[in-house]
Amino acid sequence: MTGNDNDCRVRHNMPCASKKRRILSLCIVSVCLTVTAASAKPPTSRYLGTGRACYGTLTITDKRIAWLTPFSQCKSMPYRIIERGEGRTTFRLMRSAPQCRYSVLLLTHDATEEPDKGWDITGYADELAYRKHKASNFQSYPDEILTCYLIRDPDPTGPLDW
Repeated sequence: MTGNDNDCRVRHNMPCASKKRRILSLCIVSVCLTVTAASAKPPTSRYLGTGRACYGTLTITDKRIAWLTPFSQCKSMPYRIIERGEGRTTFRLMRSAPQCRYSVLLLTHDATEEPDKGWDITGYADELAYRKHKASNFQSYPDEILTCYLIRDPDPTGPLDW
């Protein structure tokens, strides 16, 4: 045993090498949990829009998203989750289309007891508009966004709208 190992055994009741392995293991577990949280499954389902500007559907699968309203047709596109928090998931559309006015979508749920009610989708023209809205703690509403109340489709097994 080296002098350092003996010091570790006296102070921590374990050899330094064992302590280093334990710390390394904790770091690996921490990184794995972080990656798992970031890659957790999105809230896949179909949602129904309400109102004149929001009538339509939002459909989310494991790899694709579509938001169809009278004024914007974001047909089936791949996405990436850029942020996720309590009752909040932010999607970045990976392609653009002339009929789609939004490149970032924020889906929120108000955590009511009814899991099919209390959903909102907000569309942002670009990531800068999303960042501005987020910086205001989602209190100010810039011109370049649209927010719609949604109801989760109780029977999402029907044909997809894209």
